[in-house]
Amino acid sequence: MRAWRLIDSPIRYVRGRELDSWGAAFPVLLFLTITSATSVVVSTRVGVLRELPGLPVVLAEGIGFVTVVAAGAAMFWIQAGALVLLDAVFAQSGQTRRLVELTAVSYWTQIVWAVPVLIVMLLLFDPPEFRMPAGMPVEGVQAALVAHMNRISQQPIQIAVNMTGEAIGCWIIAIQAVALRVVSKFSVLGAWTAGCLLAFVFVVVPKVAPTILQWALSS
Repeated sequence: MRAWRLIDSPIRYVRGRELDSWGAAFPVLLFLTITSATSVVVSTRVGVLRELPGLPVVLAEGIGFVTVVAAGAAMFWIQAGALVLLDAVFAQSGQTRRLVELTAVSYWTQIVWAVPVLIVMLLLFDPPEFRMPAGMPVEGVQAALVAHMNRISQQPIQIAVNMTGEAIGCWIIAIQAVALRVVSKFSVLGAWTAGCLLAFVFVVVPKVAPTILQWALSS
């Protein structure tokens, strides 16, 4: 089954794809590496990593890269685990491996979007650097950094990148919903409901959580 079939008809793609290996693992790692590199580009050009005391810039960037890769890998397993959990509760299909691999498929199809985003960020993203004010207390530095990042988030390129990230998240969940429909034999309504639940947990909550947390801390 050719990869273009995933775009043309995800249900037919999932039905026709034989998943007898973990070959999707490398493309998942590649996707996580590309998106992590994008995050490091943002952090480096904002100047946050350069403000870490006692660390060379290269080492700070390396730590940031490894941290984001690890966080992305953890998120992959959380999303795959959520799919397996839904199957275990409502279907008991016994096809855990296939569900995990289809989650991997949904990840590596995003490489076509992740590469252009990285290129655009490298070429066009040029925000003012954040400079830590001397002698400012920790609370003041945190507030200054939050205000600085809020200003950067209003740049058109950053808005476009954020929207792309949200679209990637929704596409991953769409493929997972198809997997529940085909592999776990969910009804159409059940697959839609599960997809909406996953979208709320993995797309909506991460977007609004920082605002809620900031409001809770300030109140």
